[in-house]
Amino acid sequence: MKAGYRKHLVERLLQNLCVGRELKIDLLGAISTLSRSWADVKKETIQNCFHVPVDDTPNSDSTEDTAGVSAEVWNELAEFPGAIDGSTFDEFASADDDVPIMG
Repeated sequence: MKAGYRKHLVERLLQNLCVGRELKIDLLGAISTLSRSWADVKKETIQNCFHVPVDDTPNSDSTEDTAGVSAEVWNELAEFPGAIDGSTFDEFASADDDVPIMG
């Protein structure tokens, strides 16, 4: 869901850049983006959360939901000076993967 949220965030950022709007997301915009991301999560992905993993290899079903933005969208965003720093969407989406989580 995290990569899906970031995907929608990038799409929204690109939309705002294209029409010259301020690059700002308010609480309502964040909740709307979160809602869209949650709606994109597949039933199988949620079911896999309750299975005990045999090893630490990523499950292909869970990574399917986090396919990221298309290369076309990411390249369009790269055309705007300062929008991205030359990183890929995968690097952007996994920027905080090493942050410890509890739960």
